[in-house]
Amino acid sequence: MLLVLLMKIRSKNFFTRESKLTLADQILLTRRLSALLQNGYSLNKALQLISLDPKQGAVAEHIQKKLIKGKHIDKIFQGLGFSPIVTSYLYFSRSTGQLGDSLANGSALLSRLKQFQDQLKKVLQYPLLILMFLVVLMVALKFFLLPSLSELYVGIQNSDPNLSPKIFASIEFFINLFFITCLLILLISAIWSVIKSKLSTDLKIRIYAFLPLVRKIKSLETSFLFSFHFSSLLQSGLSVKNALQIISEQTHLPVLKRYSVMLMRSVYAGQSLHLAVENFPLVEKELGLIFKRSMQDGTLEKDLNNYAHLLVETFLEKMSKSITYIQPMFFILFGVIIIFVYLSILMPMFGLINQI
Repeated sequence: MLLVLLMKIRSKNFFTRESKLTLADQILLTRRLSALLQNGYSLNKALQLISLDPKQGAVAEHIQKKLIKGKHIDKIFQGLGFSPIVTSYLYFSRSTGQLGDSLANGSALLSRLKQFQDQLKKVLQYPLLILMFLVVLMVALKFFLLPSLSELYVGIQNSDPNLSPKIFASIEFFINLFFITCLLILLISAIWSVIKSKLSTDLKIRIYAFLPLVRKIKSLETSFLFSFHFSSLLQSGLSVKNALQIISEQTHLPVLKRYSVMLMRSVYAGQSLHLAVENFPLVEKELGLIFKRSMQDGTLEKDLNNYAHLLVETFLEKMSKSITYIQPMFFILFGVIIIFVYLSILMPMFGLINQI
């Protein structure tokens, strides 16, 4: 008992109500909890066992207290910092009754996300160092070297009056373009992070659909989530209308919620589901074909489930392939910039030498 008490006291030092779990801790918690539930433990008993762990004991106790107060587990995990994709698994487990499987799927998804993040960090490590070097180089060139060279040009009476202004104007333009581009990227990212939660779902859908790369990523994500959750609800015995109703009531995935509402309107209006799905801008075209064929064959839930797993593999394959192109593209871009910087320094120097 003393050992258990010490372990609990120790664990409380690492977690507070305002704490957010790291990705590694999220993976560990969902993996442990899903394993216990799938082995026949109740949720309360599983949390009691995890509460004995010195690392995640306080988190388990926090979840227990929230459950006793009547809070749903998806909302609790949302407060712990879990992504909306994972909390959506827990939300739909209320209807399917498969909490253990939902946690296992969430854990697997988080593990793949962590692998992707680690791979991306490794790839971007050297390009970011080079970018920092370029920023320092551009600052030195703009505020120290160029003014000195300009004064030197002015001091030489025989210098070409047409050549020097053109050289310095082109160098100044390139440097300003570099800084403006960097500032615009930072500004747009900051503004988007602030206003994203305030925008309506319809407006966000239009923005996502307008950007080709974002549209492709969101289409894969939306198609996967809809296929997986819709098939899970159908497999639990719900009708198509009831499944759409449940998806439309959740708040974790706004795009999915909006599309489900539109599909329900189509159902009540007597329109075919595949025609409505094909009109969605953030959905893969194959999803509409699956609805058309599977509704006729009576294999909708099975086909959607298989399609969801296929989309995960497709998405991971595309992202892994994209990562392999990031580093070479950065190095080529930085190489061109560095060559231009050196030429911008050497050309005025050669001009000065020719005038001496």
